Amino acid sequence: TDVWCNPDREGIPKWTQKNFRWERVVDADDVTTMLLERTKTDIGRVVAIEPGQRGVSGRLQEVTVRGTTGTVTLDPELEIRRMVMPPLKSSCFVVEAVGGEAGQPETFVFRGAGYGHGVGMCQTGAMGMALSGHDFEDILTHYYRGVAVEPAY
Repeated sequence: TDVWCNPDREGIPKWTQKNFRWERVVDADDVTTMLLERTKTDIGRVVAIEPGQRGVSGRLQEVTVRGTTGTVTLDPELEIRRMVMPPLKSSCFVVEAVGGEAGQPETFVFRGAGYGHGVGMCQTGAMGMALSGHDFEDILTHYYRGVAVEPAY
């Protein structure tokens, strides 16, 4: 992926890989328990996690979780991340139900990108831009579209 925060870019520390693209596998029974604790809504055993609308940064703005006896909708972004504990690194993810039989998955695999809420400046991306010769004004106007950097005195 050709983005400023890609750890394959020259000068970007390799340790940033853990946040650039990540994967988390969570047992379906654990998702059920954590969701009940978090929402206080009993929807039975979780059988599907359905991503809804995404914002401009690709983060989910809404997720519908289907259980054997009901559904619950999670929003905003932080509540989506807190669907499981510890929270997911970001709400920029896809999810796959794995295993089980007759619509009863054993696990959910979350594959995501980034770390945080997705509004503002990516610290690793800003580093990548700086290493490529961009100055602070280029960086600020890249991350904060439509702003003007000018003296305030």
